[in-house]
Amino acid sequence: MRGVRSKKRLGDTKSDGQARTDPANDENKPSMMQATKTRGEGELTTAKAIQNLSNNIKEMQNEVITLRNDIKQDLSSFKREMNKKLEEVSTDIRNHGSRLTEAEQRLNKLETVNVDLKEPLISCLKQQKTLKYLNTSLNTRTSRRFSKKK
Repeated sequence: MRGVRSKKRLGDTKSDGQARTDPANDENKPSMMQATKTRGEGELTTAKAIQNLSNNIKEMQNEVITLRNDIKQDLSSFKREMNKKLEEVSTDIRNHGSRLTEAEQRLNKLETVNVDLKEPLISCLKQQKTLKYLNTSLNTRTSRRFSKKK
């Protein structure tokens, strides 16, 4: 019995396949509506459901491929932007490093000049105090002399 069923199914499939693929035989073969009448409404609905599912799967595959390509492009663009910004930041860091080195060198020079000028400045301040004292003393003596003469 199995052999009979298999042959019958194969025969149905073969004739259906030929009817679908060979347009010249369309006149001799029954139309889809006639096939529906012979097969029954259940088989047609199943075939339509399978076809709809197949179409939906193909559409979803296309959408997934499109989304994947869009994501790849977005990530690629993001990567380029990040690399550009990273390069800018690296350049800024290098510039800041050179400016920092330059500032350190200037500070070292100022510290050296400060140490070199500290002693002469202290000496000048001592002389200024001495001169101030002498000036005050001279003014005091001069005032006394002029006050005695009057």
